[in-house]
Order: sequence, then C-alpha cells, then structure tokens
Amino acid sequence: GVAGAGVSAGLQGLGSYIARNHPDNLMSDAVTKVLKRIKQDEKAGGPTATDAIDLVEAAKKPLVLADVGGENLQGLAGNVARQPGESRAIAAQFLNKRDEEAAQRLSEDISKHVSGGPTMHQATEGLLQARSVAATPAYAAAHDLKDIWSPRLEEFLSDPAMKQGMQRGYEIERLQSLARGEPLTASQLGIDIGVDGSTKLAGKPNMRVLDMAKQGLDAMIADERNPITGRLSARGIAIDNMRKAYVQTIDDLDKSGAYKKARETWAGYSASMDALKLGRTAFNRSPEENAAEIAKLSPANREFLRIGLADQLKERLMKGGFSSDESKQLLKTPWMRDQMRPAFKEKVDFDAFVDAVTSERKMFETRFKALGGSQTAGRMAEDEASKIEDMLGAGKVAVQAAT
Repeated sequence: GVAGAGVSAGLQGLGSYIARNHPDNLMSDAVTKVLKRIKQDEKAGGPTATDAIDLVEAAKKPLVLADVGGENLQGLAGNVARQPGESRAIAAQFLNKRDEEAAQRLSEDISKHVSGGPTMHQATEGLLQARSVAATPAYAAAHDLKDIWSPRLEEFLSDPAMKQGMQRGYEIERLQSLARGEPLTASQLGIDIGVDGSTKLAGKPNMRVLDMAKQGLDAMIADERNPITGRLSARGIAIDNMRKAYVQTIDDLDKSGAYKKARETWAGYSASMDALKLGRTAFNRSPEENAAEIAKLSPANREFLRIGLADQLKERLMKGGFSSDESKQLLKTPWMRDQMRPAFKEKVDFDAFVDAVTSERKMFETRFKALGGSQTAGRMAEDEASKIEDMLGAGKVAVQAAT
C-alpha cells in the first residue's frame, strides 16, 4: 500500500487520503494505530478503511472516522480523548460543540425532508383569514333564505338533541356577534328564548337559524371526540349521523344551492386546518390509522399535514434539553418511524430523514463513549498526569544527585 509495508492493501484508501492531506504523517505512530484498529473492526464486520473514508467524505454532517468505525476504532478515539494535554481539550471542544449544534442540524433536516413551508401557527392564521374572506359573502347570501319548512325538517327540530344543538348554536352566534360589534336579538333569528336559556322557533325558520343549529351540533360532536385518539364516542357517532341527515334535508329544501355552496367554501379551508391537526397528532395513532387518514386527503391537504408533523417534530426537538440525545426526540423507536412514514411525499425523503437522524445518533454515541457522562474521566486523566509529572520530577532529582 501507499503507506508502506505496515499497511495492507485493504487499507490503501485511508493511506491515499493521508498521502493527499497529511503526507508528513504517513508513517506516524498515530496513523499506524488508526489503521490497526480499522483492520481489527473490519475482521468483525466493520467497514473497510476505504468505506469509512467514503462515508465521512460523502456525509453532509460533521462525521468523523470514530462515528462510522467499529468498537476498536471508537475505543481508540476514547483513549485519545481521555489523555491529559492537548488531545483531551481538542476532543472535548470538538465533540461538545458538535453536539450543541445537533438541534439546529436536525431542524434543518425537518425543513428539508418533512416540510420547509410556514410554521403551523402561520398556516393556521392564513387559513382562518382566507376562510373568513371567502365564506362570509357566501353565508350572507344563504342566510337571506326564509320560510324553510317540511314535515321531515320538523322531525329534526322536535328532537331533544337538536333543541340542545339549537341552544348551543345560539350561544355561539351571540358571542360571535358580540365580537364583531353587531347587536343580535332573538327576534332577528325568529326564535324565542326561555327563562332557562332554551330556544324555541317563533315560526318557519330562516336559513340563519337552521345553520345556527348545525353549528351547535358541530360543537356537541367535538365534545364527544377523544382528545388523544380523535375517535368519537358512540353518542358522538349518533349525533354525527343525525347532523348529516339534517344537513341533507336542508340541501333538498334549498333549491338555490346557496347554503351548500357556503358550506363547501367553509369546509375547504376547515379541512386544511384539520390536516394540520392530523399531522400535529400523528404520534397519537397507529401507523395503519395514519396511513388510512392520509389516504383520504387531497394532495394540497397532505402538504398541510406535513406542516403539522414538522411542527410537532421541531417542538419535540426543542424540548429535548441541552446536551441531550436530540435524535431520540425524533426517532425513539421503530414504532415512531412507522407512525410518520405515511406522511412523507416520497420514499427517498423518508429514507434521507431517517439517515440524517441516524447520523446524529451515531455522533451523540461517539461523544458519550469518548467523554462519558460525568467528570470521572477528566479527573482520572488529571490525576494520572500529576503522577507522571511527580515521577519525572523525582527522576530529575535522582539524575542530578548521581552526577
């Protein structure tokens, strides 16, 4: 090999690298030790010197040989890092600084491979604003419809759950009107308000009061949803089925289609906000559930889902704490990896993200193995250095006495 008889042909890649970059060190004891450890690891299934160099040079992260090598090479790195003198200071400075920058590197990986668009807060604010601008005139046109009635509609409005929805909807409408600074009276809606706060129709309803009842049902259904899994209770499912049938009845009575158009405008933006929440809560569901929910989304809403997932990943990353293993915040287990897999646009993006996190994991392990998790190694090295200095001092005295 290029480094001479002491280097086997299998280590020629590392020898070539040293020859190019550090020719003065070609035959140094340090290089010889590194080559020996790599060869030992290679026999146990570790990478060859050529492969190790290729991995380091191809990495888009600050990897070093110890990150990609086997136990023997990592042991040598740890030995160097624990020796008193410059080597210990250099190793500690490099490894600690690299670890401190891990969160920033992983945040950039999330932006690159998951979603690099606006934050979830920015996306939500934008959707709320756009929904209000687009849907307000559509609902205004629908609310002008009056005297809507049929025997089937009467069945719905007579049901106790629907009356509860009407009361809940009136509260929502009243609060929204107050926020806008627009006075609202029961007579405007065509309803009577009882002493106990109950609502009762004063005649054939207009579309505004029918929509108000639907909003109340929406709120009731939301109350029946599990905050962790997102699943509806049995009562929630029943109310949801009633709401669907109720809305279909209204659509059949509204020959202009104004109410359906208004709902579709509102629902389009609402679905995007739901996709944001779906991504934000991806780790609350099984991989199969995530795959099923994501399959229902439009391509545009899948982008919103990835914004939500990226927001959750960055939050976990930032909550990891200083000097923690940031990679574990993102991929603690294979289960977490499978939970987020369906959200990625392409397999190549998912694989690249997993590789990036895995590299950070390797770098953290190198630091932990080399420097340890306490001050013990540093104290032992300093104690050993002091002993050596004392021995050298005693030796000088002995030599002087002898001469």
